[in-house]
Amino acid sequence: MAAPSSTATAHLLQVVGLLILTCVPLSLCKMVDGLSFSAPFNSVNNFGDREVTGWVSGGDSITQQHFVRLTPDRQSKRGYLWSNSQVSLPAEFSVILKFRLGGQGKSLFGDGLALWLTQDEHYVSGNFHGYSENFIGIGVVFDTFHNEESLAPHKDISVYTNNGSLVADQLYTTMEGCDAKIRYHEARGDFSASNSSRARISLRQKKFSVFIDERNTGEWQECYSADIEHMPPDWHLRARLGLTATTGALADNHDVLSLKTFDNALEATLLAHSQTDTRRTSELQKLQHHMEYQITAVSDALKANLRKLAEQEDQAEARVEKLENKLTDQLISNIAERIEDIEGVNLGKMDMKRRKLDERIKALEQKVHRKLNERIAHLEKTMGGMIFNDITESSKSWLIPFAVLCLVVLVICGITLQKYFKVKKQHAL
Repeated sequence: MAAPSSTATAHLLQVVGLLILTCVPLSLCKMVDGLSFSAPFNSVNNFGDREVTGWVSGGDSITQQHFVRLTPDRQSKRGYLWSNSQVSLPAEFSVILKFRLGGQGKSLFGDGLALWLTQDEHYVSGNFHGYSENFIGIGVVFDTFHNEESLAPHKDISVYTNNGSLVADQLYTTMEGCDAKIRYHEARGDFSASNSSRARISLRQKKFSVFIDERNTGEWQECYSADIEHMPPDWHLRARLGLTATTGALADNHDVLSLKTFDNALEATLLAHSQTDTRRTSELQKLQHHMEYQITAVSDALKANLRKLAEQEDQAEARVEKLENKLTDQLISNIAERIEDIEGVNLGKMDMKRRKLDERIKALEQKVHRKLNERIAHLEKTMGGMIFNDITESSKSWLIPFAVLCLVVLVICGITLQKYFKVKKQHAL
C-alpha cells in the first residue's frame, strides 16, 4: 500500500490535535438552525416561490432547489439574503459558507459576493458591495473584479471591520485579505454545477479568522487572522448574518449553496478537515443539481432576451411614433406652404387678370364712348342738313296738299250726308 501523502498526514495531525484540544464530544457542539441553511430548499412562500426558511431574500436573487442565486450573469444586478434571527452566541462561533462564483466571461467579469456579520436588523441597500458602508460589524468580500482605478490594492478575499464611524474610502485603506482562485469559467469543458468553493469564518477569543478552500477539496489556507479590538462590547450578540452580491458593467453568477453556523469555533474546523462536503452527494443529486443549474441559465438567458426584445420593441415603437409625428408635421408644413404658394400664385394671377380686365373694360368704354360720340355727331350733322332741306321744300309746296285735303273732306261729307238721307227714308217707310 502506498504511503499517505504529506498533505493528508498534515490534515490528519490537525484533526487529531483539534480533537485533543476540544476534550469534548462533537455532539456538544451543534449547528445553529436559525442561522444555517443548505439544499434542498423545498419551502415555498405565499407567492409560490422557493425560499430559505428563516431568511429574507430580495433584489434580483432567486432560490432554486439546490442553490440560491443572488445575481445572474447579467449587468447591473444586485441581490441579498438576510437572516431573521440574531446570532446571540457566546464570544466563540464559526461559519462555513459554500458558494460558487462563475460566468461566461473569460477575462471580464465581476463584481463579487459578500458575507456580513452586522447589527442591522434588515438589509440596508448601499454601494459598498451591495450594502451600506455605515455598518457595525465585519464583512468578508469575495471580489472577482480587479478595479485598476482603485487606489487600494486588490484582494480576491478582503475583510472589512467597522464600528459605524468609517466610510468607504477609509474602509478600503484599512482592508486586509488574500488572493485565491475562487472563480469558475463556465465556458470551459470541465466546468460542472458541482464546482464550488468554501470559506470558514470564526471568532474565538476576540480573534477573527478567515480560511479558504478554493476548490472544495479540503485543502484549507489561512487568508486572514487578526484581533478585533475597536468593536463595541458584545457587538456580535446583536448581530445578524447576511449575504449580498452585485454586478455592474461586468457580471457573474453569484450562487450560495449552504451556510452552516456553529456555536463553537473548533466545530467548523473539525468538520472542514474531516470532509470535502462533496463525497456524500449522490450521483443523482449531482445530476439534479447540474440540470437545475443549466435550466436556470437557459431561463435567465430567455428572460434577458425577452427583456431585450421588449425594450427593443418599445424603442422601435417610440422611433416609429417619433417618425410618424415628424413626417406628419413635415407633411402638414409642406401642404401649408404649398397652399400658401398656390393661394399666392392664384391671387396674383387673379389680381393681374382683374387689372387687365379692368384695363380692357376701361379701354372698351373709352372706345365705345368715342365711337358713339362720333356717330352722334355725324347723325346730328346729317339730320340737321336733311331737316333744313325738308323745311325749305315744304314751305313752298304746302298749298297742294292742303287743297287735296279739303277736297277729300268735302267728298267724305257728301257721302256721309247721302247715307244719312237713305237711312232716314228707310225708317220712314
